[in-house]
Amino acid sequence: MLPETCNHGDTSLFNSMMVCSSCGVVRSLIDKAPTVSPCGQVIHPPEVSTFYQYSGLSRDRDEIRLVVLLPGDEKDPVNCRIITTELDSAPSFIAVSYTWATEDGDCSKSHEIHVKMEGTNGQVTKRIQATANCVNTLRQLRGQGFEQILWIDAVCIDQLNTYERNHQVRLMERIYETATHVEICIQDTCESYLEALALFQLNYGLHFVLDNEIMDTADPTMYVDLDRDQVQITRLARAHENTGQIKALFERNYFGRVWVIQEILFAKFVILRINQATVKFDQERLDRIHRWCNQRHIRIPRLHHWRSIWNRDGGIISCLYMSLECDASDPRDKVFAITSLLRPIIRDVITIGYQSDLQAVYMDAIAACILECGDLDILGFARLPPNTNIFTTSTFSESDFKRFLAQRTLSKAPVPTMTQMRHPWTPHIALKHNTVKKEIHAGYAKPDNASAVEILYNPIPSTQVLPRLGVQAHLVDITTSTTHTSTQQMLKDLAQDIEEIVTSPWHWLLEFFKSPPSNLQHGPYTSPALQTLRRDLEHAKQPFSNDDEQVLFRTHYSLGFSGSAVLPGDEIFAIDGVRHLFVLRRVGSGSDVYRIVGTAYLWGGMNLDYWNPGSFLGIWADRPFYLGSERTRRVEIY
Repeated sequence: MLPETCNHGDTSLFNSMMVCSSCGVVRSLIDKAPTVSPCGQVIHPPEVSTFYQYSGLSRDRDEIRLVVLLPGDEKDPVNCRIITTELDSAPSFIAVSYTWATEDGDCSKSHEIHVKMEGTNGQVTKRIQATANCVNTLRQLRGQGFEQILWIDAVCIDQLNTYERNHQVRLMERIYETATHVEICIQDTCESYLEALALFQLNYGLHFVLDNEIMDTADPTMYVDLDRDQVQITRLARAHENTGQIKALFERNYFGRVWVIQEILFAKFVILRINQATVKFDQERLDRIHRWCNQRHIRIPRLHHWRSIWNRDGGIISCLYMSLECDASDPRDKVFAITSLLRPIIRDVITIGYQSDLQAVYMDAIAACILECGDLDILGFARLPPNTNIFTTSTFSESDFKRFLAQRTLSKAPVPTMTQMRHPWTPHIALKHNTVKKEIHAGYAKPDNASAVEILYNPIPSTQVLPRLGVQAHLVDITTSTTHTSTQQMLKDLAQDIEEIVTSPWHWLLEFFKSPPSNLQHGPYTSPALQTLRRDLEHAKQPFSNDDEQVLFRTHYSLGFSGSAVLPGDEIFAIDGVRHLFVLRRVGSGSDVYRIVGTAYLWGGMNLDYWNPGSFLGIWADRPFYLGSERTRRVEIY
């Protein structure tokens, strides 16, 4: 007896045994009870499962399965055949775009699809378990007197075969390109959405065709009735009454799915089918609806998102920015679903494999972002929280990744530093990754001045997605003390003249602004340098990677500010490929492994004696501390 507390909706098939993932019950699919024929003969059932058994697909020939949907009435069971074909020689087929789950989130495989097959004793029927939405979608597409050939993922891919799923995901681009068209299928027994669909019918001049006569109107509340047999001009309700349907339509689960991005972009054309009403779905119509909404001050976030799908720049940054905000039953699909949209050199960095955990998938995605950007500005969003374990605390989570993508997408350029990107270290990087045999750069060829960045797959904290990186770094200074003084307070105090600062609690700052010996006639302190500090502090009031107030710290040779929790002994590094100085904290003694504490501003950090001997910025003339002979070296950071 199966427990009555579980409806066994989430089941998997293994060698004629059905396993319920919810309660763990295992049930044989072979009916073992013998039957007796009318003549008294005992008939033993064949040792064959009643469930459809998938045969393997050839990867070398890029084989796919197609569903031949058999005709039937609305309430009839869904009957089909399944055929295997090479993608390049496949018959004409429609690719189906839908959601596995119902609107209330039910994704249990509680329904069945009947597969007609030829058996040894004639035709037999096998079963495939499917979600209610999948079965209803097939009913929606089924013809009453003809067969339909479809590609629908839940049936055409063996969902229990991880290797097949990996291979078929790589073919998605070609599958949707090959299909005659893509049909978006939405069912709603309570709402027809006719008014919303009517907005897709509006053409450029808001003209309407009735009995071959063009009718002009400035009133966008006119639409062509979607009944194909009776084309009528109907006056819709006023704008505020139409708004509800178009908003409700784009708030449906379908329009938040991540896979639809590539399903729509690769299609020859797309049909939106709601119940049995159909309209063409394309960028042109979405732009018109967007203008219609703007004129009425109606904001529909997902409508903007869908328009951006067509307007994306084709890079991984903008694609991930869209996909990570979408819905997916498997979060790894938020990365896998956009790989077909990427350049091959970027795509190759991401390993499509459902055997990989989410952290590994995100690490690949970040490596691809680094390659495409050609810099390490992403590190500016990493930060070690205060009073945490240096070994187990994450410095860069999924939310930090999203903030980076948003900043990079919206600004379309790296964030300039307070020095307007003046830096003496190498500005470009090339990536060393385990999927490529040589160092690569987004421009395909490694520039002569590019510094190698290596993706290291050493352990990282469980909630972190930024991988360990091997980088070329330059030790600039080491912190000696920290204070709770903010940039706001310091700006207020430094607004005084130098003479007043000499007698103030800030007099110790002046040692960092000594005049060179050749300029002593202007006084012992460099007033222009102090003005430069004031200007840079104004920039420092706007933190790069977080909203915390920047606080003061001292180093052996200078002073600086950071929004992170800096401790005495933390080291200030310049890192090739990123336009900021960083506070790093060594992991263990004597190692070159560091945690990223955060970005930092260091007075004269771009022009200190390290880069320009004899500059007299800071207190290099006095040489208060020896920073070591190998200050430029390879380090591991995370």
